[in-house]
Amino acid sequence: MRHAGLGGYLLTKAAAAARRALPRDFYDFAYVLLHNDRGGPSRAAESVAADHLAGLLTRHRADLIVTLRSYTAGDRSAAHHYADAMRSSSSNPALSYERHVEDATAAALEFAQTLGLEP
Repeated sequence: MRHAGLGGYLLTKAAAAARRALPRDFYDFAYVLLHNDRGGPSRAAESVAADHLAGLLTRHRADLIVTLRSYTAGDRSAAHHYADAMRSSSSNPALSYERHVEDATAAALEFAQTLGLEP
């Protein structure tokens, strides 16, 4: 979805993750939060909050919250999906599984805080 830009991509990926709950969706969402060209989770959140995405953000707010909670609450299943994928394909095998889980959780928290959401 190149035409959607970073914010549109993250909102649609959050909706997919919330509704399908596929491990790949959770991996993609966290990977883009951490490694986007804008400069990390806060900058990604700024892209989501852009005026031209206000309608999309309103429409997918609940999906976004559900997705963010899956990284930060309970067993943090989404963060584990991210860590599983990173460990199996990482070019940096020195990073531990736990570090990948913590990175995904911290990215989701920073993203949520920047948007003023309570995951």
